[in-house]
Formats: sequence, C-alpha cells, structure tokens
Amino acid sequence: MKFFRKTKREKGQITLTGHLAAYLENWQRSLADRLNEKIRKLSGKALLYLLILFCVLVGSYLLYIILRAFN
Repeated sequence: MKFFRKTKREKGQITLTGHLAAYLENWQRSLADRLNEKIRKLSGKALLYLLILFCVLVGSYLLYIILRAFN
C-alpha cells in the first residue's frame, strides 16, 4: 500500500532550478575566492583587530535591539 506517491514534475522546472542552483553556487565560490585573496594579505594582528571590531559592533547592535524591545 503506497501512501505517498511521487509527483511528476515537468522537465523544464527541474532544469531551471538546477541551472539556478549551479549559477548561485558558482557565484558564491567566486565571491569566496576573492574574499580569501584579500584576507591572505592581512597580518594576524590585523585579523585579530577586525574580529574584535566585528564582535563589538554586532554585540552593541544586539544589545540595542534587546533594549528597544523593553521600551
């Protein structure tokens, strides 16, 4: 007894989503490669400062959101 049957999809839908997924994956890969090239040029000390700056900015923004929820 089959409760769940596979639905038939049109071939055009499968290829369109496949092409879209491949395009987005290639775009993400190229963006990651460019960012990795820029990061390799920075020293360890600069990376540490960037990490601290990022944490402070995100932490202060989250604190702002939490405090706004109580007002």
